[in-house]
Amino acid sequence: MPIREDAIARAKKIKCVILDVDGVLTDGGIYVAPDGSELFKPFFARDGLAISLARKVGIRPALITGRASSIVVNRAKELRI
Repeated sequence: MPIREDAIARAKKIKCVILDVDGVLTDGGIYVAPDGSELFKPFFARDGLAISLARKVGIRPALITGRASSIVVNRAKELRI
């Protein structure tokens, strides 16, 4: 299915993409240790690739989350966000 020219023109105007973390870049799961600390969040590798590709065409990625987490901070650093 070809991409319509007007869709391409609109897409070229995108400057920034803001993504929520939990349930968007992850499956929504939070794995917790018995002491209550977060062990890990399952991020999807293809999302990271898409963020890298977006940056290459001049789109700035940003993350938002309602939950403070060193796991999210580390993933943001990996993705250069």
